[in-house]
Amino acid sequence: MSSEKPIAQDNDKRPETKTTLAIENAPVTKKIDDSRLVTSMPRSLSIPATVILERRMISRSFWSMPSWYLHAVATGSHLVAGDARAHARGTPTGESEQGALFAWSGLEVTLYKDACERYWHALIGDKPLVYVVCRDLTDESVGEDSCDLTMRPVSVTVDYDEASAAAETDDPVFSRPITGELYKYMEEFVLAHYKPQEFKKRKRRDWSAEGSRRQNSTADSHEKDHGQLSRGKG
Repeated sequence: MSSEKPIAQDNDKRPETKTTLAIENAPVTKKIDDSRLVTSMPRSLSIPATVILERRMISRSFWSMPSWYLHAVATGSHLVAGDARAHARGTPTGESEQGALFAWSGLEVTLYKDACERYWHALIGDKPLVYVVCRDLTDESVGEDSCDLTMRPVSVTVDYDEASAAAETDDPVFSRPITGELYKYMEEFVLAHYKPQEFKKRKRRDWSAEGSRRQNSTADSHEKDHGQLSRGKG
C-alpha cells in the first residue's frame, strides 16, 4: 500500500487559547498560555482527532482498484471526540489533485504517562510522526457505509511501538508529520511526566595498565610453577 511524501510541519504558533479536552473520559477545561498547561497534568490525555484519507483509483484495461493515502490528521478541542458512531463512516470532504478525500471524526490521540520516554525520543528526533492504524474492508461487507469505502481508520497514535505492533498484525498503518498543535500537547505532557536520565560518561579503562598487570600475573605464575617443579626434581 502506498503512502504520500511527508508534508512540511505546521508553523508552531503559540496564541493564547482556551480548549476543552477529553481527559480520562471526563471533559476538563484547560487554559493554554504560551503552550504551558496551567493546571496539573493528568496521567493520560486524550486529544480529539479527525483523519482524512485520500482515495486514488488505479485503472487498467479491464479493472480498477483504490489506493489509499493519509492526507491529514487534524487535532484539537474544536473536533468531535469519543463518539464511536462518528468515525464508523467516512464523510466525503472534497477532491485533491489526485483523488477523493474522506474524513473520519470521533477519533482520539491518547497520551499515556508510561509511554513518555518514547514520546520524548520522538520529539527530539528529526521528524515526529503521527500514525493512523486502519482496517482494510476489501473482503468484508461494507454495505452500511454509504460511500462503500474499503478502508477505515480505527485508531490514531504518536507511539511508534504501538503502530509497529499494529503493522505486525497486517493492519494498514499510515504516517504523517505531526502538526504544531499536537507537538505542543506532546511537549507539555512529556515535560510534566518525564525527566530524561542524565548522561554519565563512562570512565575509560586503562587497557595498557591492565595488560601489564596480566603479564606480571602470568610471569609470577610461571615462576611459581617452575619453582615447584625444581623442588620436585630435587
